[in-house]
Amino acid sequence: MTAPNIKIEIDWKKVDEFLISGSPITEIAGYFGACRKTLYNRFEKEFGYSLSTHSKQKRQKGETILRAHQYAKALGLTEKGDNTLLIWLGKTRLKQTEIKQENIKPQPIVFEVNYKNDNNNSIEVSPQELSAPDTQSTQ
Repeated sequence: MTAPNIKIEIDWKKVDEFLISGSPITEIAGYFGACRKTLYNRFEKEFGYSLSTHSKQKRQKGETILRAHQYAKALGLTEKGDNTLLIWLGKTRLKQTEIKQENIKPQPIVFEVNYKNDNNNSIEVSPQELSAPDTQSTQ
């Protein structure tokens, strides 16, 4: 005995919300009680193009919204949202990372200063070239 064909109602606006939030197709299909293949087939039948293409566009929209919200929060244009979650989503979804500057050491700038006191009281300042730092240490 085969299972009867039951047409599952799919709220495509809700699908878009899930895609924008980054939910995978299999998860969205499960929400509606359908399988992934059903969602793909129904979408193509109803809209005339692939769910893969649509999914990519909606995910990119979600990433743009997230990045814009980070920017607005950084500029103090909004108080909405959680800073920790914005950082976490930035790292996990937008692949944002912190730049590590471990081996960067500041180099001193040396100037030669010549004072002239010939009634015009001028000061001459000129930068001096530094030799390359010695990377080998003597022990």
